[in-house]
Amino acid sequence: MTAKKFSKAAACYEEHAKVQAKSAQILFDWIGSRKRFCTLDLGCGPGLHYSTLNTVSNLVVQLDLSESMLSTSEEGHKVCADMDALPFQENVFDLVFSNFAIQWSQDLNSLLLNLASVLKPQGEAYLSIVLEGSLNEVKKAYVDSNLTSNVNNFTHLDTLKRDIETSSLKLQTLEQVTLKDVFVTPKEALQSIKRIGANHTLMPTQACVGLGGKSKIQSILSNYPCNNGIYEVTYEVALLKLTKE
Repeated sequence: MTAKKFSKAAACYEEHAKVQAKSAQILFDWIGSRKRFCTLDLGCGPGLHYSTLNTVSNLVVQLDLSESMLSTSEEGHKVCADMDALPFQENVFDLVFSNFAIQWSQDLNSLLLNLASVLKPQGEAYLSIVLEGSLNEVKKAYVDSNLTSNVNNFTHLDTLKRDIETSSLKLQTLEQVTLKDVFVTPKEALQSIKRIGANHTLMPTQACVGLGGKSKIQSILSNYPCNNGIYEVTYEVALLKLTKE
């Protein structure tokens, strides 16, 4: 299901992934300019970060679950695989980069253990992950419309910290940031989630089929929170630097 959602969004992902670009830039600032030999871009999507990662690495391997996302990029070495089943030997990568992807893991603790395995000793992982508290505007619109929403249950920060502690990776830096996309209509705000492939949240057209569907859609749009004439989509994001000792 996750691969299907992101495959549909492949063509328009870059245009709408504004929040993702902000978190990526923070991670790039942390990475700096020191050259590494081999880098893994985990959950690479349409390869937006290949050029930047290529400047700090002799070899960039791009991994994504969606073939459509991978086909959008014409550069680099590509691997179509599940992040929860990494197809790599131990001690391969000097650097792992992952932006707005690992929240889709079915077992985050296991994923972190696997990242430790594929990293070389003294290797580094720079990751961003969406946290609980994200998409609250969407949740509120559904609640105020007396409808049940299927907004993703993202991981809590305390749970993330525990998963890191039980992995063999050492936490060097953790920063939580609030990132917002802004839109001029509530419909655009809701559609923005679909356009980056992250619409595990039920969208109005999906949730409101059948008798009375139009009135439910209108209720959701009417109840979407408005802040001085703009409609926001908020993401709580943890930015991490981890190392393998």
